[in-house]
Amino acid sequence: MEKKKHRILNIGSRDVELEFIDPSFSEDKLCDCYGMWEQRLNKITIQKSLQTPELEKTILHELLHTFVSESKLDQNILSEDKDEENLISHFETQIYQFFKNNPEMVIVIFGHLIKRWLISKKV
Repeated sequence: MEKKKHRILNIGSRDVELEFIDPSFSEDKLCDCYGMWEQRLNKITIQKSLQTPELEKTILHELLHTFVSESKLDQNILSEDKDEENLISHFETQIYQFFKNNPEMVIVIFGHLIKRWLISKKV
């Protein structure tokens, strides 16, 4: 499966665009970060030059931002951008490290979903 494929992701009540782009200094896009969640556009943008593990960690990081937004946590307990960013950074590291150190847990937690997806795709 191609990791850097443009996709539409269903996250809660939103359809979120996942796009991989080159940084652009003229538009000030992704010049100082690996990825970006744009809430008003329902869009996650990731630098397409990223390689493993930064690619996966950045996708996870930006997905966590969408979860915070979808759950409205950014409107109350995480209303300060620095608070949200600190929490997201810690969760991203912990979640990624957990699955890196315990890869069998991907199957334990998500196995039934993977199986259903494989069947639907006739893989």
